[in-house]
Amino acid sequence: MVLMAALSTQAADPPALGKAAPAASQVKASAQQGALTLVSPKHAYETVLLDSSGKEVHVWTSTAQGAGGVRMQKDGSLLRLGRMPLPPPFDKYGLMGGRLQILGWDDKVEWDFLDAVSDHMAYGDALVLPNGNVLTAVLEHKTREECEALGRRSEDTSDTGLFVPGLMEFQRNGKKTGIPVWKWSVTQHVYQARHPNLPDYSYPQPKAGRVDVGMRPSPKSPVWLMPTEIDHHTEHDLVLMVVGGLGELWVLDHSTTAAESGTSQGARRDKGGDILLRWNGMGGVNTGQAKGAVLSAEWVQKSPAGKGPLITVLRFDGVKQEFLAEEVELDESNFEVKAVTPLWNEKRATQVADAKATPVAKGPSALSRDPVSGSLLLTDIFFGSLRRTEQGKATWDHQNTRGKITMSLTVGSKGGEGCCGGQQGKADDTASTPSPATTPPPIKLEVASTVKAHLYPKNSLQRQP
Repeated sequence: MVLMAALSTQAADPPALGKAAPAASQVKASAQQGALTLVSPKHAYETVLLDSSGKEVHVWTSTAQGAGGVRMQKDGSLLRLGRMPLPPPFDKYGLMGGRLQILGWDDKVEWDFLDAVSDHMAYGDALVLPNGNVLTAVLEHKTREECEALGRRSEDTSDTGLFVPGLMEFQRNGKKTGIPVWKWSVTQHVYQARHPNLPDYSYPQPKAGRVDVGMRPSPKSPVWLMPTEIDHHTEHDLVLMVVGGLGELWVLDHSTTAAESGTSQGARRDKGGDILLRWNGMGGVNTGQAKGAVLSAEWVQKSPAGKGPLITVLRFDGVKQEFLAEEVELDESNFEVKAVTPLWNEKRATQVADAKATPVAKGPSALSRDPVSGSLLLTDIFFGSLRRTEQGKATWDHQNTRGKITMSLTVGSKGGEGCCGGQQGKADDTASTPSPATTPPPIKLEVASTVKAHLYPKNSLQRQP
């Protein structure tokens, strides 16, 4: 099925404090765990806190629309990735982000750092490290010449070059600036199998801990691999990254120095900034044959005695057409997957051949886990719906109503075709006119999307909401 989407991303002015209408929640059963749920509508100025039964108990209102991950701190402040006007070359590809804000409980802006320049932009997710610094995923811009020097074929590189995933750590400096203190870039951890005279050549075997710079050719767009989520393990000083475009989970060593992060030596594991784990849930790295993808992941901060680092993962198994939540145990000696424990599963909903049916499959796309009770929070990011489950049984659900946009979907008439593959929609409520000979008229769909919702133990907040 071919889908072409255009979004109306213009939201209303920021609502007045205390005037926000409560979002709809349906309490299905008593939830006694006491966990709090943080919900961030994607095209809105607000972030919402729900109590253990799904009731709205607090709303933060920002000066900028949301653009990605939002995290709550113990004092009730938020680190929030927001939107800003993007500089070239990021401004032409429908991207959102670039603005890192910390908001107090009372909505006071404590830090407002615009992190979008010509060579990188804050994108996807961000978090506060134990030392108080801010770690953010970024998209880096590499020119066509830089990509070709790495070994990527000219015909597989757009005129703009490529946008590639990375990480940057900033020390807050005043209320509007950040000092970069650490950086990781995937371009320092690639290999290529095409040009023996260029650096990092490896053939026929891939180079461990690195990514093939020639994979997934996208000659018409610089959008290549996208960091969608990150998380930090406090004890082990590890960072995980969920990589869109590959459907992989990466584990990286944050204990490197700024110099070591670009090498294959040093730090706790003596592998420098090389990728310690690449995993898609289907038996290894992405070889082009994978029929599944990691959708969301986060660390379990404290592992039981005798167990290695643990990750809670949501993935889609394309062979079984099934969503799965699993606990993945790593062997810290070699960072291979040691054990996978099932937590929850659900078959993908079958599409109904009905013109009135929603032409987009519903299903979870992000997950968060309560470290106290072990309950799961499943987010359908596109439709903005949340489900809380305890031992596989639903306790309550929530439907976001903030930040509604109108999406125009064109559903292709030829069954079995793939999606539009990087085509960017217009920032309005109408798609470019399709050919009537091949596609039917666009279908209008109103959605109130969110980013990943997070679960927090009630005692993690040092104040009563």
